Amino acid sequence: MKKAIALFLALCLLLLSACGGGPPPSSSLPGEIPFPAESREEPSSQGPQVPGEKNLGHSLLPEFQGQTSEDFLAERSPEELLQYMDAAYSTVSDPSYRGRHGFHSPWLISVSDLVNFFFQTMEPQDFYCPGKDGEPGDFRIPLEAVKKQLDRCFGEGKYYYLQIEGTAYRENYDPATKTLTVPVFGEPREPVPRVLLGAKAEGDIVTITTQATIVARSVEVTRLETLRLEVKDGAVRFLSFEHAPVRERLGCSKLPAFLGKTPEDFLAERTPEELLQYMDAAYSAIGGRPFQERDGFDSPAELSSDDLFSFFFRTMDSWDFYRPGEDGEWGDHLIPLEAVTSQLDRCFGEGTYTLQVEESNEKEYYDPVAKTLTTPGFFGFGDTISRELVGAEAEGDIVTITAHTMTLDPPILPTSVETVRLEVKDGSIRFLSYDHMPIREKLGRSKLPDFSGKTSEDFLAERSPEELLQFVDAAYAAVGNRRDGEKTSFDSPSELSSEDLLHFFFRSMEGWPFFYYPGDKAEDAVYVIPLDVVTYRLDQCFGEGTYTFRLQETSCGEGYDPGEGTFSTPEFSSLGGRYFARDLVETKVEGDVVTIIAQMSTAKESPFEVTHMETLRLEVKDGNVRFLSFEHTPVER
Repeated sequence: MKKAIALFLALCLLLLSACGGGPPPSSSLPGEIPFPAESREEPSSQGPQVPGEKNLGHSLLPEFQGQTSEDFLAERSPEELLQYMDAAYSTVSDPSYRGRHGFHSPWLISVSDLVNFFFQTMEPQDFYCPGKDGEPGDFRIPLEAVKKQLDRCFGEGKYYYLQIEGTAYRENYDPATKTLTVPVFGEPREPVPRVLLGAKAEGDIVTITTQATIVARSVEVTRLETLRLEVKDGAVRFLSFEHAPVRERLGCSKLPAFLGKTPEDFLAERTPEELLQYMDAAYSAIGGRPFQERDGFDSPAELSSDDLFSFFFRTMDSWDFYRPGEDGEWGDHLIPLEAVTSQLDRCFGEGTYTLQVEESNEKEYYDPVAKTLTTPGFFGFGDTISRELVGAEAEGDIVTITAHTMTLDPPILPTSVETVRLEVKDGSIRFLSYDHMPIREKLGRSKLPDFSGKTSEDFLAERSPEELLQFVDAAYAAVGNRRDGEKTSFDSPSELSSEDLLHFFFRSMEGWPFFYYPGDKAEDAVYVIPLDVVTYRLDQCFGEGTYTFRLQETSCGEGYDPGEGTFSTPEFSSLGGRYFARDLVETKVEGDVVTIIAQMSTAKESPFEVTHMETLRLEVKDGNVRFLSFEHTPVER
């Protein structure tokens, strides 16, 4: 009896020693983050004591008595192997997230996940301190205990540094005593049903493979899990853990999961942001070809090998292939060619495209024997594109998504129209075609007023006197630079020189911010203008085939880059209205022709004197406005 009492008292003393001898803080509800320590009941003046080495907790992982990887497998039952898999799974913060699951190196485990690993692999009762007078207690965990378990399971210095202040437990941590005080021992987790598929030892490495059934958002997803352990000199170290859907074994796609079957299911499941992810993926496949008349593809067969690699890089999670370098150095991405073709088959359909590594920029990274690419990064085109969804519709098995690309800086305006066509059939999604058409009249917004009508009468009904004078000003810009005679005019656009036409373009378009490229210094800033935007604007205002424009004959000819189809100029301006004052005199309509008569006067002198009369003739037909002729004659005094 005396021995029993003595043993009981010894156990009480040991428990009080581990809890610091003081009353415990008040408890929170399970799963809640408790209030900071200062809001709790004050502990005794002695303060919590850090337990000695023998009280740093007991691991729930099975003990290992052997030395080698073969010993490890010989000792382990299937249930014990699954305990290791469950421990590795505890480093997955959100099991329903479709991105990267697991880790390819302990260096890639976040601090929060490291702490979660500790909670899921340690005996809670080793750290429990009962409350005062029957009140609920809490768990007091020395930081040394966390570090010891992580060192034991990952290897000292082999994981990301441990800083509790960077986790959700920062308010529960006392840096003075290096102790974490929480009301519950980690977040409760639903058990994961697993089936052991196999375990093998190769050298010092043990590989365990399981099949798990995860219930996420009421949907069951079957995943394959692979855990690699290093078993050496009696120590067991976690090296890597992969947890991916069965059909995405070769890397996880960034494209949203699809649980339905039909196009209607697809649209019902998708948010606008998710629909734009498909547009982004399709855009990445054209490789960013600049300033072409038409970008896109009518069939995956048109895509080059570089286009296909760009699509793969843009739509796959790079961390699935990352392998860290030695001593924490940045590593490489190790990509089986099978992973590339698997994603392309899934997204385009087997046999619909041609991928030839030797014809791509990836050939220098490719090992044809191992059929693997070892590349320093994932380079998928499209990082700086802003989009707005225009619409999405289903017709038969085809879903058509339309979006606008937008300028990144104010004013926010559309710059192109994008259309992607997807086949959604039996739960599979295939990219069929993609079209990326610049809104060329928006690339350098027109300064001329918009016209929503159709006829010449509509045109005059919509226009204020100030707006009509804007058309006169644009016509004058086309001839205002001439110094070859008193009369500056044109009876037909065919009379205009290339320089005249360029001045018209500058005067009738808004250059900033569409063409503007700031340099490192103010004097380095230039406007970079696609040539086809100029010709489109001239077609719009004069009519296709009514003029002759040769950039090489203009003052901007030397800035032309034929490879890019662009030219550069330090200024985006032309002679125009800021030097003159105009007043509307008369307008008249004859069939499809609108005639505007104005008078030009001195702008900065008083009294103002009329110096010139101007007559502009426009053809307004089917909603189009064309410049026909312009006359600018001095007033005889």
